Amino acid sequence: MPHIETLDTTNNLVDIDEVMHFLGIADPAEERLTDLINEASIWFNNECDRQLKSRSQTEYHDYQDSPVLYLDHPPVSAVTLYTNSSIPRAYGTDDIIAADNYEIYTEDNIGKLVLTNATFDFGRRTIKVIYTGGFSTIPADLKSGVLNLIGQWYWLNKNNAFGVTAHDRPEGSGVTIDRDLPTQTVRAVARYHRNGWIV
Repeated sequence: MPHIETLDTTNNLVDIDEVMHFLGIADPAEERLTDLINEASIWFNNECDRQLKSRSQTEYHDYQDSPVLYLDHPPVSAVTLYTNSSIPRAYGTDDIIAADNYEIYTEDNIGKLVLTNATFDFGRRTIKVIYTGGFSTIPADLKSGVLNLIGQWYWLNKNNAFGVTAHDRPEGSGVTIDRDLPTQTVRAVARYHRNGWIV
């Protein structure tokens, strides 16, 4: 009986139907599609140094004499921003910075937050941000990168080609295995890597 892992709905960047369509598979019963989706989605999170799918985030930042923050998991929405310098830190309702005192750069989805009419308390971890971060709808080019990575893993596994660079068939025809990451995958990582958002 095949191993069927539960889909990681917190992180999955594509779904079973999308993978079946991409690979041309009609019946996934004997395949590792769910495992591959989970593995590829976590791989992308790790490579991009961020959580790509929308969820609640809580971050703490140091005040470094700048009104600008870059949050780790753009795009950003539903922000609650605190500043507090007490020891120990106690971020209460009195420490909330009103929404009209800062601006979120939503147009470029870079996670940039800028104070306009307020100041942060000075010191380490004096800033707390609770927000919704990540994509509620996964962009098409990101999905393409994930699907192409899954496709490569799937066919390498299907053809027992992991760790193989080339082999000769009995009739003498040679087969070369492409070990490089798919172009769509490389481009998606470059575009959605967390540092790539800071402009």
